[in-house]
Amino acid sequence: MSGRMKLAVVVLLVAGACSGGDAETIPPGTTTSPPTTASTTTSTSTSVPPATITSTVDGRVGPDTESVAAATVQILQLDSSSGNLEPGCFSGSGTIINADGLILTNAHVVEVDQVCPYDTIGVAVLERTDQAPDLRYIADLLVLDPALDLAVIRIAADMDGAAVDVDLPFMALGDSQDVDLGDQLRVLGYPGIGGDTITLTSGTVSGFTEERDIDGRAWIKTDATISGGNSGGSAVDASGALVGVPTIAGSGANVDPTDCRVIQDTNGDGRLDDDDTCIPIGGFINGVRPINLAVPLIAEAETAIPISLDTTTTPTTIGPVLDAAFGPISFSTGVTANDEPINDVDFIPSGTAERVCGFWDYDGMADGLSFDAFWYLDQEFIEDASFIDSEWFGGATGNWWVCFISPEGPLADGVYELLLNIEGETASGEAIIIGGDHPPRTFEIVNDTGDDICFLLISLSEAQDWGSDELGETEVISAGASRIFEVPGAYYDIQAFDCSLNLVAEEFFLDLNDSQVYTVTG
Repeated sequence: MSGRMKLAVVVLLVAGACSGGDAETIPPGTTTSPPTTASTTTSTSTSVPPATITSTVDGRVGPDTESVAAATVQILQLDSSSGNLEPGCFSGSGTIINADGLILTNAHVVEVDQVCPYDTIGVAVLERTDQAPDLRYIADLLVLDPALDLAVIRIAADMDGAAVDVDLPFMALGDSQDVDLGDQLRVLGYPGIGGDTITLTSGTVSGFTEERDIDGRAWIKTDATISGGNSGGSAVDASGALVGVPTIAGSGANVDPTDCRVIQDTNGDGRLDDDDTCIPIGGFINGVRPINLAVPLIAEAETAIPISLDTTTTPTTIGPVLDAAFGPISFSTGVTANDEPINDVDFIPSGTAERVCGFWDYDGMADGLSFDAFWYLDQEFIEDASFIDSEWFGGATGNWWVCFISPEGPLADGVYELLLNIEGETASGEAIIIGGDHPPRTFEIVNDTGDDICFLLISLSEAQDWGSDELGETEVISAGASRIFEVPGAYYDIQAFDCSLNLVAEEFFLDLNDSQVYTVTG
């Protein structure tokens, strides 16, 4: 037998973890007097002129970068508990979407973290692109959608708490359905405060991702490198229209923006563990929430009553998550309107599908937990197709799916593997072959050990994970009995365990390109 090993998931014990916020940390610095809230002030409303950085037509900014920068703001969490407005823990970015000061941003930029509460949303606007923005306004929270990680706020007062009527340059909304692979995007936002100016990153659209309970595109993927503080900022097309919101992969205020994760078998031993080199994946954004998903929230904000920040606390998971579990993964080439697989496949012929989707049942989950769905192609991590450190909003029990979508044309041939994590711990995994000559073969396991075989793992040799138990929760291969499986012809690794979890058989690179009988002798 070979000494090659894989990551086995036979009994799942998942431990919880605590992590920091993903919006930009605000360092100690300037303070200002606490405001009188707009609802109680008797000051006369004043008109604040737009920033002089740009000229606009009916308030809408033009397509040049300097103009769209004028409609991109910095959002700061401020706390007045000391008697002055002190910087809170986080900052982010936002986009002005009408002249009256309506601003679109990420939910995690304005959610209240239990570890670092705050009570005031500050808005800093741009005067010059070579200078830090000016903290000028206080905003009300109008709409919050943690599942989409989107929020809408509106400028309500100046820094003294006096109500204001603003006339600001704003960005026109584009149509994210018109965004195509290879299109150029400009991403604007603020990586931090204390002298930091607005930043611009340019890149191309590298793909699209679907997500459960979201109709159509859930994410626009880009090859632009965008730092975490740009969360909530502006993703702009060539015409200067807002087509999406840059959203850090690990949504939620409890995600570490400098997360370093083991996602690749870097030492080649066939398993993912602490001996592999961790790869930073949480500190940069490659996902853009399409603007079309925000349109209903923007419409709702037009007539919404301000939401108290006391009600927006981000859920925090404390202690071990022992009951959370993901079931075995099955594959399909698509999803129905009712979130069901359109078929059930264990092999996909070359050139016949533009997506492969993994489906699984789950139990014991809780909203706010962190989960990953890592896609690999021939053991190479495919970041554009993966969901990294996402916040769970699927409830306690049910079924879920994620899809690997080819950016153009049919899926490339190879071994596609999906690994699922809960709170950073492996929960389930499975692989499927696409393309090549892999006709179905029979694989008979004969139990000649004298004991029952209760757990059997059959995994493609090119996969990094052993996958699920082929015998399920109740089936066994009794002593002297056999069990026949049908698999696509390929090379496989197998492990067999008795009912006390003693390893009774292990084989690597077993040639199943022809039907075979394998006897387990113990």
